[in-house]
Amino acid sequence: DNNSRYTERELMRMLEESNLTVYALGLGVRHPSGDDSERPSGEDLLWSLADATGGRYFEVTSKRDLRDAMKGIDFRYQYMLDYKANGIRDDGKYHRISLKLAGQARGRKLRAYYRPGYFAPEGAVAIAP
Repeated sequence: DNNSRYTERELMRMLEESNLTVYALGLGVRHPSGDDSERPSGEDLLWSLADATGGRYFEVTSKRDLRDAMKGIDFRYQYMLDYKANGIRDDGKYHRISLKLAGQARGRKLRAYYRPGYFAPEGAVAIAP
């Protein structure tokens, strides 16, 4: 990326507000050797975008890695859970959530990928006639 329209913060905000899930594949996205830039590496950025949307980041360095990544994205083996929180305030603010797997799931080495939060809907705005 060398000419973004959006800053990293703007992009993250748009993704947090969207209903998209990002699955990112990284191929040669690290800083070049000796680069001590303050900016995150491409790998860090892709991981952050995927994590913020409940998706996953896959490092791809070979054909085998690509096959494994595609298996990890295979929707036939994924479930989507939906919920409605009680007492939501229509404040338009970001609210963090957490998800804990039952002991049975942990024992089977299952892993949950989920959005770490959501934006509550904005309250109704009165419009003058």
